[in-house]
Amino acid sequence: MISASKQKLNFEALLPPPCSCNVSVLRLSYADLNFCVQHGCTIKMKDQDFYALCSITKNIINKNNKWAQSKESKLNNITNQIRAEIIYAPMNNNKYVSKTVDIYADDKTVELPMHAEIIFNVPNIKDQKSRLKSYARELLKHIKFAILNKDIQPQNYLWIGTDEFNDSNTE
Repeated sequence: MISASKQKLNFEALLPPPCSCNVSVLRLSYADLNFCVQHGCTIKMKDQDFYALCSITKNIINKNNKWAQSKESKLNNITNQIRAEIIYAPMNNNKYVSKTVDIYADDKTVELPMHAEIIFNVPNIKDQKSRLKSYARELLKHIKFAILNKDIQPQNYLWIGTDEFNDSNTE
């Protein structure tokens, strides 16, 4: 997912797991960088460690969706367009909280009030994989990310990539 030596984030970090449409993310407006790092370090995916943070905004997703519909992308097949959206999806005990419940950033009754999902309109399955990879490669060009050094406080990380990290639509 990441090459610390090359200071490069791999596009696969932006893909949903096999047979899924969802990529879990945290809303920075509901958490701070320290929490994001601590939470990321608790997530175990195969034998991989947590090495990076990235910022993806609704604005960036919308721009990428427009790109995916353009002739330039070669993904603009009208019958099967690739697109994504970010939705708010707080979680408690590994289950989604009902959308009918009001959740606040400091809500102590919910384990992850800051949880959100990037949801693709197609699952990560064999016949869609190359199209999802193209989408993720383009998305990677527009996000800001930081390679983690666990000895440095999150607010002092060197952010690499676009300046859109400070976009007001940060999720």
